[in-house]
Parts: sequence; structure tokens; C-alpha cells
Amino acid sequence: MNVMIATKTDEYDLEKFWKIESLATEKIDTTKLEEQIDIQKTYEEKQIRYHDNRYFVTLPWKEDHPTLPTNKAIAQRRTENVVRRLSKEPKLLEKYGEIMAEQEKRGFIEKVDTTNETDETSKIHYIPHHAVRKDSTTTPIRVVFDCSCKATPESPSLNDCLMTTPPNLNDLVGILLRFRLHQFAVTTDIEKGVLERWIRDTG
Repeated sequence: MNVMIATKTDEYDLEKFWKIESLATEKIDTTKLEEQIDIQKTYEEKQIRYHDNRYFVTLPWKEDHPTLPTNKAIAQRRTENVVRRLSKEPKLLEKYGEIMAEQEKRGFIEKVDTTNETDETSKIHYIPHHAVRKDSTTTPIRVVFDCSCKATPESPSLNDCLMTTPPNLNDLVGILLRFRLHQFAVTTDIEKGVLERWIRDTG
């Protein structure tokens, strides 16, 4: 069975127009905002630590999250598919291997001791990864980890077990308006800013 849903272009464009026009004028739910601030403060106080010039942050587990299953089979199958696909272009496969080796060297990822893998009290949840091409001569490919992967349709993914809150970022409209003052404009980029060191966590 194939189900197709279409939206008229003019209706979609009109809805998009009004959403853009209402930026920075929408009413803020103060109750949810206060809850978000409380959660953030608690997380910062208990889950973030600074050691050896590095920040260590634990995953924000839900209090009643389901148990993550061992998903070695699907993670291994996906890795084999990635290697098989990239084998058609040896240079990309070599670059992919270099990226993984660098991430291991920097401590972003680590090898897992599988000696106790059959122990029910020591389950290991893997994060599958795949390659995404980039239109770049220096970095033609990058590694993307799939935290939404499920071992079975009924089992939870890592994302299902983690708390989600609205992004606590500066208002984009305010940034653009201040930028037009031509007073100060600074831009920067944090290398490997979104990469984390995934460690076994009993959660």
C-alpha cells in the first residue's frame, strides 16, 4: 500500500510566511521555560565536570527510561554495509578509516571489551555509523553516528532514553538586529565540537 500526502504550494508558502513574520512575537510559555531552566541548572551542577583542560558530560538519561538492549547484530551489519559500499572507492574507505582512527586516538570513541558480552548485567549498546559525502577537497567524507537506531521495531533507541528540551540558544532575531548595528561581529568554530566520548553508562 502506498500513501501519499500532498500540500498545496500556495497554502504551504502562506503558512511559512506567517511563521517567519511572527518570529520574536510569539507568546512564551513561562511555566515550561522555568522548568527548562531548573532542569538545566540541575544538570550543570551534577553532570558536568572539568578535568585536565577538558569538560566531561554524562548523557542526560530520563529517570524512567527503558533498558537499552544489546544491539551488536544490527551495528555489525551496518558497519559491514559501509565497508562494502566504500570498497568501491578505496580512497574514501581509507579516509573513513583514518577518521575513525583519529577519533579513537582523541578519546571520542573506544574499543569495547566483549569478554563479558553474554553477561546480562553487563549489556553493551552500540551506536551504528555511516558515511556522508561532503563537497570538500580536504574532508570529502564524514562519519555520522545513528543514535536513533533500534535493535528491533519494539526496542528503544538511545535517543528514546535521553531527555530532550528546547535548545537554550540566543534569540536569532536579536542576534540579527544587533549585527546590523555594525559595532562588534565575531565568529568562531569549535573543532570536533559535537563529538563526545561514548562510555558505558549504567544509566
